[in-house]
Amino acid sequence: MSQTVNAPGSDPGTPAGEGRASRGQKAIYLASLLDPADAGYHVMKALRLRNTVNVAALAGAVAQLGERHAVLRSTFHLADGHILRRDTGDSLRLDVVDLRDNPSALAGSLAQDARLPFDLASGPLVRARLYLLPGGEQVLSFCTHQIVADFWSMVVLLDDLGALYDSARAGASPPMPPGSPFAEYVRW
Repeated sequence: MSQTVNAPGSDPGTPAGEGRASRGQKAIYLASLLDPADAGYHVMKALRLRNTVNVAALAGAVAQLGERHAVLRSTFHLADGHILRRDTGDSLRLDVVDLRDNPSALAGSLAQDARLPFDLASGPLVRARLYLLPGGEQVLSFCTHQIVADFWSMVVLLDDLGALYDSARAGASPPMPPGSPFAEYVRW
């Protein structure tokens, strides 16, 4: 016997892990259907890091960021005429790209990060890449689809990522509790 348990704010009758998309997400979803390759809804920040990065700690912090903010693990789809958000449960990952032998490729790689389409139905809707450059420099590229994070949210996410990285590097527990479930916001 199977049982469906819905998260707060999700619609009765939807499978567990699914819920309503917010009004803004619905608008972005519909606009994205018109031109899925349009990068106009991509939100990207690239940060040049001058200190040596503990790659394992940063990868762990990226994964913890996804655990803290479930909306970052979301995909979106139509079901019975409704736009639904699904929590995939997938961990966010950090891709490491070694450009130490070809640093001139950085600009093109960052431009590609910003333009590469997101698949709203399959995800992931977040891309985190660490580019390794000569002289110990690194560039962190963090790109999301605006359906999961806008420009204001990007500031919060990067602040959280920094705090999670610092705690992971120190071997300490994450400095903050999990964020509020996105479904609560939608219900509100």
